[in-house]
Amino acid sequence: MKVSYVTMQFPAASEVFASNDVRWLAANGVEIRVHCLRPSLKNARQMIKERDLENIPVTSSSLARAFKGLGFATSRPGLFWSSLTWLAKRSKDWRQLVKGLLLLPRSFDILREIEREKPDVLHIYWGHYPSIVGWLVQRRLPQIVTSISFVAYDLDTQFGGSRDVAQGADMVRAVAAWNVARIEERFGVDGSQVEVIYNGVDLNRVDELTKGQEKVPGRIVVVARLVKEKGVFEAVEVLAKLRREHPHAHLHILGDGPARRELSSLVEAHGLGQHVKLFGHCDHDTVMQEIARAELLLLPSRAERLPNVVKEGMACNTVCITSPTFGIEELIEHGRTGFVIPWQDVDDMAVTASRVLASEFDVEAMTTAARQHIETAFALTPNCEKYVRRWKSALEQRRFRNNAHRTAKAGRFYQPELNG
Repeated sequence: MKVSYVTMQFPAASEVFASNDVRWLAANGVEIRVHCLRPSLKNARQMIKERDLENIPVTSSSLARAFKGLGFATSRPGLFWSSLTWLAKRSKDWRQLVKGLLLLPRSFDILREIEREKPDVLHIYWGHYPSIVGWLVQRRLPQIVTSISFVAYDLDTQFGGSRDVAQGADMVRAVAAWNVARIEERFGVDGSQVEVIYNGVDLNRVDELTKGQEKVPGRIVVVARLVKEKGVFEAVEVLAKLRREHPHAHLHILGDGPARRELSSLVEAHGLGQHVKLFGHCDHDTVMQEIARAELLLLPSRAERLPNVVKEGMACNTVCITSPTFGIEELIEHGRTGFVIPWQDVDDMAVTASRVLASEFDVEAMTTAARQHIETAFALTPNCEKYVRRWKSALEQRRFRNNAHRTAKAGRFYQPELNG
């Protein structure tokens, strides 16, 4: 089976789970290519090596490709003008329209690549602007099975064109069961037709990376982009309170972002300069090892749905404290597999963290239950297998309909004489 992925960038620093999917599919008999609407990142080669993606063909946007796409579009004037009209009608505001128009030449360039590749399946990994490519393929190459994925960002963005693509797709994927009703409401897709496929954790890779790692007493880790919405400031406040009873407690913050300087100032204001380490951006292997060595993973974010880093923390047998966000109950059962505490309740987080460090909870029972839940619901292999099953089913249905159509067409031309 040949599958073409369309995404914004690949690989991307914050999208390890997309890399996991692609690597698993390629290792399990799927011939896969990835097409990106944006240029590649400066460290893309390094990430490709780190994530074992060297054998995956990837194309990214460039000025040359944009010109090729524009030339390809003008050679198909009917489709080109239809796409302009469609973007104008479906964009909910001028910003969406401008972004869509800027991405249209590259979208046509990807269509040109797909015409040449002739994949069995086109998968739209992000359900916003990559759906432009989905719309073009559904009209130009209707024989290709199409699927589209919706994450929280897509539901918030609500790019108008996604509705048409989703309604014409052979499969619609949600990354959380909580999202199904929202997809039904916002994109007009029957909820019974939506497949819940979680972003899966590569447990084999986690175990390989964390083998032999021991917990460092008092260590707390935060893995997040350094913006206020991710709760990194609250994490520092938690540590400040926690150190009154646990002077050995210390915080490792992995990630970078625009709030780094302000965060550093908060650390100094609390006199925590010797107890907080800001790592900046780290490769995923380092992240996994840091999580495995920590007693606690803290993510008091108000901008997550099913935080991927919490899944990884649970897989690493690290106690996780996160905040109540939409669908979080699918991941954590409060008090049994982790803790769900409002992000603004710093006092409660500090008390809970203190009790974990003091072993007032049965930490081993909690981390064992958390790991088992990840193995049952969020492991990479069973979730990727859902993709393959749905794609194969759609291909079989497509062949059945085509055969039925050919049989019916042949019957109209063959009318045997009746004797008697």
